[in-house]
Amino acid sequence: MICVYSATCTDFSGNGLGVVSPQSCTVTETLNGEWELTLTHSIDEYGKWQRLTEGNILRAPVPAATTPRVQLVYAGQITTPGSSVSTVVYRVKTNSGDPLRLRAGTSTSSTILGKYKQGTEIIVLEKATDSWYEVTCPDGKRGYMYADYLAYVRTDVVSRPETVDFVHMTGQYIEPRQLRDQPFRIYRVVPELTKVTVYARHIFYDLLDNMVKTLKPSSTAVGASVVKSLSAACLSPHDFTFYSDLTSTAEDVVWENVNPVEAMLGEGGLVEKYKAELVRDWYDVFLVKRVGTDTSVQIRERKNLTGIAYDVDETNVITRILPTGEDADGNVLYLPELYVDSPHAGTYLHPKWVHLAVSEAREVTEGDAQKSRDQCYAEMRKAAQAEFDKGCDLPTITVTVDFVNCPDAEEYKQYAALSNIFLGDAVKVVARRIGIEVYLRMTQYTYDCLTRKYTSVTLGAAAQALEGSLISARQLPNGSISGMKLALNSVGAGQLQNGSVGSLQIRNAAIRTAHIQEASIVRAHIAEALIATLNVEALQAVSAKIQELAAGSITADELYSAIAEIARAQITQANILDADIHWAEIDALSAHIAQISKAQINTANIHEADIEWAAIGSLAAAIADVVNANIQSADIGWAQIKDLVTDTAIITQGVSGELYIARLAVTEANLVSLTVGELVVKGADGHFYSVSVDSDGNVTSTLKQVRNDDVADVSINAGEKLIEGTVTAATLNVQDIFADSAIVRSLIAANLDVDALFAREATVQALNAVDITGNAYLRLLVDSKADQAAVDALAERISSAELRLTDDSIVSIVTSSQAYREQQAQIHSEIEEAIGYRLEVISDTVFLTETVRTTTLRAQVWRGTQDVTDSIEASRFSWKRTSNDAMADQIWNANHMGMKSVTISATEVLKQASFRCELAEAILPMP
Repeated sequence: MICVYSATCTDFSGNGLGVVSPQSCTVTETLNGEWELTLTHSIDEYGKWQRLTEGNILRAPVPAATTPRVQLVYAGQITTPGSSVSTVVYRVKTNSGDPLRLRAGTSTSSTILGKYKQGTEIIVLEKATDSWYEVTCPDGKRGYMYADYLAYVRTDVVSRPETVDFVHMTGQYIEPRQLRDQPFRIYRVVPELTKVTVYARHIFYDLLDNMVKTLKPSSTAVGASVVKSLSAACLSPHDFTFYSDLTSTAEDVVWENVNPVEAMLGEGGLVEKYKAELVRDWYDVFLVKRVGTDTSVQIRERKNLTGIAYDVDETNVITRILPTGEDADGNVLYLPELYVDSPHAGTYLHPKWVHLAVSEAREVTEGDAQKSRDQCYAEMRKAAQAEFDKGCDLPTITVTVDFVNCPDAEEYKQYAALSNIFLGDAVKVVARRIGIEVYLRMTQYTYDCLTRKYTSVTLGAAAQALEGSLISARQLPNGSISGMKLALNSVGAGQLQNGSVGSLQIRNAAIRTAHIQEASIVRAHIAEALIATLNVEALQAVSAKIQELAAGSITADELYSAIAEIARAQITQANILDADIHWAEIDALSAHIAQISKAQINTANIHEADIEWAAIGSLAAAIADVVNANIQSADIGWAQIKDLVTDTAIITQGVSGELYIARLAVTEANLVSLTVGELVVKGADGHFYSVSVDSDGNVTSTLKQVRNDDVADVSINAGEKLIEGTVTAATLNVQDIFADSAIVRSLIAANLDVDALFAREATVQALNAVDITGNAYLRLLVDSKADQAAVDALAERISSAELRLTDDSIVSIVTSSQAYREQQAQIHSEIEEAIGYRLEVISDTVFLTETVRTTTLRAQVWRGTQDVTDSIEASRFSWKRTSNDAMADQIWNANHMGMKSVTISATEVLKQASFRCELAEAILPMP
């Protein structure tokens, strides 16, 4: 989320003027150099783009390691090897329960960097005053909190630390995250028709508008004290806090009438003189010995990888040093062996000499401070070895990784680890050609704030990164710097804004071909250019005449050409989206889809073709699979046809003069000659007869009986009939039977509707009849004749019962019966089971932000409209988390069982996670 704040904002804990929705947003940072943001926003209908004005501040997420302030505090605790390091933990405890503000200084008027809610644990780095503590918060921000609203929790001690591994030691308090929001002030706005592009610098560059009149540090002053003096020497008050651990000293340091940024990063500045490196974190400025850490990442140089650029420069390599001193007579003193060789001397084609004058190697034969010649030799050898230890015998290697153009392939996996390092971190690079290992540091990166990924990183030596945007155009009068005053690589890409150098500033032939190693040109008018090698991402040409083009693979994001006249092209592989080719002579063509309006092909050898429509004059094919073909005339030597539907088929002759048809159904046939093995015809009586001819030539007919061999298992539908005099079947399973007479030994029927039924024996489970008195064929069989007196007594009892059976008595008898009560209980039980249970999860919020770090999820169970949560035991509740880390989810799930509510913090949600609550199976209690 990218927010905009007013130019005078002092509270960054909220969203300020509001959130913007940019089309793109990238940040580029160079070690000891530029830190700039470029954002493009559409002219939206909501007017968000209007917030992007000069002076306003953007808060954007960028890669950031833990603040160096934590390392400085722990380093101060280690006085001797084996010393213990203590971490003092407090928690936020305000009287009103409101969040506690983190400020940039020890005053309520200081800028608010963030807010932290009740119970948040923080690390107290230092008790700045009785009322204000310097703290580091879980999101990595450093600042000051009011001491009265902090409660002591504990002190954790790490005994005998070998090194100051502050990242590991603070990992349980400070969240290990790659991102931390940083403020950038807009200094340039470029509106266009449909979008606006803004350029912003880190808030650190507000110091460009300040001034240092005079500062002359003593030659004995260490760098840390000089840093504090520089902060105090600013003529205008500022909100920045300076930190340093520098112990180095320097001579001839003078800053007069310069801004603090130039005093730090300019020529003869603090970074150069005291060998410092710069870290910027909100309003904190760190000038320290080393930025970043040494990592275990190792990459090997490989050739021809798209998006990976290796620049190996041996210009300044030295493999043989000729050290010299001075003997007692003032003459030049050489080593007996004359020179000192590097261990890597054999790696290069020939020795690379340099002379090294060692001022300390001076022979003294008189006085108290005598120094022998052997001692001078030792100092000369030591001085030469010190230069080799600094890496003078290694080439200058720069590795640039463009993550946007890196495909997801096996050879690129070693570079994926670079996405997890920060500015100043070191990795080991193995130079392929010379076979040596060098440690390179991330000296520059470009980061996409929307996708939250590096788009490119540069690995090199820290000295190569000293090209920050330090001097503005107003500080350079015309003609003040000539070409002879600019060394190679002294001006980086970040120093020249668009349009800062016009055509009038460059004389004809002022720039020679050898002086342009890499250029970014928006528009150039070139009358004629001789280019040995052209490597472009996109080429748009109105007309391109190429005499000969030879390429193993042409890789370009976009290749546009209105008119391209190519006399001869040898192309190994080409990916062509659309081509209008009038005539082409192709020896071999392999194409997934080829749409050809008209083709004249003398001979085509087609392995497989899927053709929707084709007009073919002549076709000779071994196998042709045709879905639909309209053939006027076909001369087919042999055809295997599965199904044939034809209006007219003229078959001159079959195989060996005979035509074999397995099954032939003919409605009408005009046969000149017919030879059949058996002929069955239907007679006038409806029966089928087998017609045959005896030995005398007489035609005889025999009634054809339908046997099992003649009838297979079939179903006769409504359109078919079985007509025969007699049907004999062991089992007959039919929907309807219409028969004049049917003899059935055993009949089982769910429903029987007949006019007359004669059966030797019929077993009827239940007989439903309206009136059976007129049925002469129905007889009631009983064991014996009923006694008349018994019948009269039964009638009397029935009459008496009718008098006593009133509505009330019936209800009373029925409702008081055991059967009725059991039935009612069953009905109630079924109704209770039909009433559903509903489990809801209630959350304070569904989004965790920089200010809202936790939320509570509560389970609530409803039965109908009644809340029955309290009546259910907590042991039946279990919580489940689903995120991108399945193993971590299992651990989290196991730790969150048997509770009706859980508290979720930002540490438990990596980008996105979903939570649900489950209720164990059991008989739920009645309300």
